[in-house]
Amino acid sequence: MEKPRTKSLLPSFILFAMAVAVCLPTSRLIAAAEIIVVDPMDAVYPDIRPTALPANAPLAAPQGGTMLVQVVLRGEPGQLLVKQLDLVENGEVSGAQWYAMDSVPVEQNTGVDYGTEALDGRKNHYVIRRAPFEIADALVPVGEGWDSEAWKSRRAGFDQRGSAAFAVRWSIPRDVQPGLRHFTVTAELADGKKVSSRFSVQVYPFAVPSPEQGTFNLVQSSAPEPIAYAHKVPLWSEEFWALYAEYARVLAEGRQSTGFINLDNMNDDCPTGPEPQFGERVSRAIKIFKAAGMRDFLGAGLFKPIPSADGKRRWGMTGVEPALGTPEGDAKARALFSQVRKAIEENGVTGKFKMQIFDEVPESDNSLYIKAAKILHEEMPGVKIYEVISSPNLGIADVVDEWCPMSTVYAPRQDFFAKQKAAGKQVSIYTCMGPGGPWVNRLLDQERTRVAHIPWFVYGYDLDGYLHWGANAWGSDPFKKSVIPTTGAPNLFLPAGDTHILYPGDRGPWISLRYEAQRLGAEDYEALYMIGKQSADGARELVFKHFPAMNTGPRDGASYWQARHDLLAAASGLPASALLKTEPKSGSFLQSLGAQK
Repeated sequence: MEKPRTKSLLPSFILFAMAVAVCLPTSRLIAAAEIIVVDPMDAVYPDIRPTALPANAPLAAPQGGTMLVQVVLRGEPGQLLVKQLDLVENGEVSGAQWYAMDSVPVEQNTGVDYGTEALDGRKNHYVIRRAPFEIADALVPVGEGWDSEAWKSRRAGFDQRGSAAFAVRWSIPRDVQPGLRHFTVTAELADGKKVSSRFSVQVYPFAVPSPEQGTFNLVQSSAPEPIAYAHKVPLWSEEFWALYAEYARVLAEGRQSTGFINLDNMNDDCPTGPEPQFGERVSRAIKIFKAAGMRDFLGAGLFKPIPSADGKRRWGMTGVEPALGTPEGDAKARALFSQVRKAIEENGVTGKFKMQIFDEVPESDNSLYIKAAKILHEEMPGVKIYEVISSPNLGIADVVDEWCPMSTVYAPRQDFFAKQKAAGKQVSIYTCMGPGGPWVNRLLDQERTRVAHIPWFVYGYDLDGYLHWGANAWGSDPFKKSVIPTTGAPNLFLPAGDTHILYPGDRGPWISLRYEAQRLGAEDYEALYMIGKQSADGARELVFKHFPAMNTGPRDGASYWQARHDLLAAASGLPASALLKTEPKSGSFLQSLGAQK
């Protein structure tokens, strides 16, 4: 993958006009300013007027959950200088967090199977729009003082453009009174004019557990090097570790349960072999993920192929000599495994730590894999092996403790994986560069509901979790380039959004609309889990009633919210789609809301 280009990243973050203004053709500008509340599952484009969320179609939320809606302002240039935006319930203004929505490019469409359409020239009919186009995804925090000098200096785009896109995000207290809640979004413009729009949320009497107490297993790789490049700090410096901790905190807030430790990065600059600083870095990463509230830990990336002139396959630690199978190579592997073992023992996470040996191991390398697994078991007794496979490589079954196949590998081999689970092993799924077509994934040119559907299928297929390789693996500036070339094959690109679900902001990570959709799905999993404690078959029946399969079923926002109403009603012990018509008689639950940074 192309390395991040450090010169082009941060300046674009500071130019907030790019991050807040969404341009419409001047010939289609309307005379009067208007405000449109948009379903969080709907796409917002720079050049298309969005469809408003129907006022009589309430969203669904659990107690203790988090909600978000999109807000689009449209009008003549010069009319959209925003003085204040507020979320109001019962006349009371919330302390919710506001964001400007930044549009990012989609240069190519996702392929039918893998990569992008450039790989084989086939047209993917399951995309939301033909590329190239731009779509809102990054959420840029707006400070509390809308009239502050900092905000004024960043709103230049409003004076010249005919549309501006925002999002408002707020938490729902666990002890809030359930019922049908009505909200108003109000915008005060600099010329004194005000516009407003209403929407509703049905809050159900089901309290979703906190991320720390959740049951959904979400793994995302938080890569160290892109963080250092994007934020222009030295790798492994104190400034870097502070940023790394902030990325971990944001991922955990989004209900990530497993801290992914990139062991190859930790060992990259230990040129003379295993150095004590390798183990110290691993230990520090574990401490950071624990402090963020993550429950489990996965180490990965030590073994990679070594370039060979004779064509023979060899492995080395991070892809350099000495090779595994030589006395020197085996000794280095043992030393590194020993340092990881010491780090996990010191931090008390031995029973919660898993190791990945080789990412997407080909069958030709099975003998090397088994050799590495033997060394790992000897040096790290009790640590389970977790393996990601992109093809049906079942020759390593005897040494793997937890499988993580790509969803398209899992689906046609459910009988095999069911037998593996019956034997006491775990099975998760992952996505990477695909699948495309109609499959669930979290790419920019797919319906956002597909992201929220993933946890539903994790429960429905009795899987143990979901892994994605890229929380922040930007190959270049993600605000300017979303489709990234690879060295794997001609015309092979990482599809738009595959590398990341976070963006590098000016002081730390910025979340995305796909991040929020993933969080909604993770909350849904907790409701399914609670229903399943009474009837696992009943919970699975609810999944497949609404979403027949990972590559089949409705993808529109209205269908998702209908499914969520049914889900939360069931988790609350209510009939399907039973809205609590009784509205709270007094008080606003927004009083106790704090902005989520």
